[in-house]
Amino acid sequence: MASPRYGIPTTAQRGTAHDALERMRGRRFIAFGNPGVGKSTLLNAFFGGTAAFTSGVSFGGGLTRGMQWRTTKQGIALCDTPGLADAAMYKECAAEISKALRQEEPFSFFFVVRLEAGRVVNEDATTMKAVLEALGQEVAYGVVFNKVSEKMLATMKETDKRKVELVLCNQLPCKPQGFCYLPALENLDCASVEAGGSYASLLAEAPLDLLVFMKTLRENRVNTSKVKAVESDNAKFQKEAAKMQEEAEALRREVAEGQGRMMRMMAEHKKDTAAMAKKHKAKLRTVKWNARKGQMEAERRLQDQHREHASATQQRIKELERQKYELNRRRTTHGNRSGSGCCIS
Repeated sequence: MASPRYGIPTTAQRGTAHDALERMRGRRFIAFGNPGVGKSTLLNAFFGGTAAFTSGVSFGGGLTRGMQWRTTKQGIALCDTPGLADAAMYKECAAEISKALRQEEPFSFFFVVRLEAGRVVNEDATTMKAVLEALGQEVAYGVVFNKVSEKMLATMKETDKRKVELVLCNQLPCKPQGFCYLPALENLDCASVEAGGSYASLLAEAPLDLLVFMKTLRENRVNTSKVKAVESDNAKFQKEAAKMQEEAEALRREVAEGQGRMMRMMAEHKKDTAAMAKKHKAKLRTVKWNARKGQMEAERRLQDQHREHASATQQRIKELERQKYELNRRRTTHGNRSGSGCCIS
């Protein structure tokens, strides 16, 4: 069966996708992310795989050089931005991102980031922090974890996702509205731009999970007077990235320790519960035994009373029979003496 994300969509999935696209009609979306995260490829999927945005594989730097706006046939305005991790174009990229943040019209936005070994790539987290700090205000935004391996998606539990999200959220000035996980594409076309490779998108249709996710993102009316320029010093960016990596490691250790404490507490609670259950079971057995013992004692007393009553009844019957016999004997003797016998039957 085809993948619901990247395979041939079913009729139901097409209906859901169409509904999501209709609900996004007239809205404006900005995608932020570093080179290589796949944001341009995802945006090109809204145009049926045509090269609306420069995408593909490029060695040594990002393909997106400036802010690019394109509008789909559904009237959805999409903006692709360059990434700060492109060291050669850092200042130009910072200026373009600052320009994208100073939009007068309302817009929604999301970051496209990567996961490596179950952790957010440090450069991606640093870019997120730099953009959000430049905004200087509370905003609604989303986070798309792109190119997640199918194996990782299959093995990640909800608790694992919450752990990744918790570490990321603690590094950012404001928390995201939501998260979306998209699997990695197979059979990537590795033709590079420098080698004259094609700009064509690897996706002919936008992933259903992404459409549904984007539909839920709230719009922002940014107060442009509060927006600051994105830090344009690459050395400071790298220094901040190193600092955030240390903080992330510390947070991961703290989360792991907290999880360890929780596991120990759960184990102790389980042990205490088992001990209480065992004690309760023993007490229940004692209560049942005492109840059974009382029942047996009552039955024994009832049997004794029955035997005593039966014995007394037998004694009474014997006594009555003896009295009857004695009375008949006396009457017989008296009748013989008087010449006429009388017997009680």
